[in-house]
Amino acid sequence: MNCSFAVCRPDIGCGPDGVNKKIVTLSECCTDISAHMQVIKQCKGSPEIKSEIELIMTRAGLFSKWNDDNTFMTICPQHRFQLGLGFRPNWRGYCEIKLCHATQVKATRTLNMSNVMGAYKQYDKLYPLGSYVCDNCWKQMTTKVTLENFKTDNTACAQLR
Repeated sequence: MNCSFAVCRPDIGCGPDGVNKKIVTLSECCTDISAHMQVIKQCKGSPEIKSEIELIMTRAGLFSKWNDDNTFMTICPQHRFQLGLGFRPNWRGYCEIKLCHATQVKATRTLNMSNVMGAYKQYDKLYPLGSYVCDNCWKQMTTKVTLENFKTDNTACAQLR
């Protein structure tokens, strides 16, 4: 079995995560994400993400809701860790977006689902859900996007279908 996410996120190398070595189907990713959502301050900011599958798909840039058509997708332990519960914002609390500055600026917020989709649509750049952002970058990310009106062809992952 090959990892389906190697196409979508080649920046994350496939392989074991130190503990797990087995590639699994995406439908097997059913770990509770509530504690992780609290850590990245998304309990109220991204209510549309209710499962590990939706979290992984969002961080991979696949913004459509989970459905039975995706049961063929597989994921290696490294992609599952990096796109799922293993993601942590930088520990120093600096803005990770850098739309309006090149130096380190203290962050005041974290990106929610609407911000992530808006940035992807505006800047064609995928920022992880829960990334730290400063006030100035936050103000530049003005596009409010919902799952219903977000249109993407997911060209990076088109060959998965």
